[in-house]
Amino acid sequence: MTMTDCKSGSKDVRDWTEEEARAWMSSSAWNGELPFKPDTGIDAREFVRQNVVNRPAWEAAFDFLQKNDLAALPPGRYDLPAEGVYATVSDYPAKERDSCRYEAHRKYIDIQYVAGGAEYIELLPLRLISEEQRYDEEKDILFFEDKTQGEMLYADKNRFFVFFPEDAHKPCLKADWGGTVRKIVVKIPVKD
Repeated sequence: MTMTDCKSGSKDVRDWTEEEARAWMSSSAWNGELPFKPDTGIDAREFVRQNVVNRPAWEAAFDFLQKNDLAALPPGRYDLPAEGVYATVSDYPAKERDSCRYEAHRKYIDIQYVAGGAEYIELLPLRLISEEQRYDEEKDILFFEDKTQGEMLYADKNRFFVFFPEDAHKPCLKADWGGTVRKIVVKIPVKD
């Protein structure tokens, strides 16, 4: 897992600082090619680490996001040309906070991008959720009824979010604009 960084030379990405990881993200080819940017709240060190250990998956994900007209794709599932990677395209009305639940995944990382409309996504570290729910292994999802207020992230066509297994997230929350949301979610297998 060694990568070269202009400042530090060659070292294991697990030893990179947050600043080194953010510099890598900023200088990556996909960052210049996508018309939208990563949200600043993304765990940059884990993002870089996962990119290193599963490069073909991330390349397929960013290729899909870059080369498709995301506003015009028909809703549904799209299997991508990397093992276990797929995207879903969904159109839905955003919901009130009380009708949504936190969710988390164990086997997949989510890249979430709102290609039309806007919503809030509430983020809470999984370690702060006290209740236990049964894990649905087939769907790779845990739902939580926890009412703890997390960080509110504004999701629109200008930024994307990446949620790792330690990120409980509550998507689909109504923003000031109340119309239909078009969301692209790319699922990337977690690698250790």
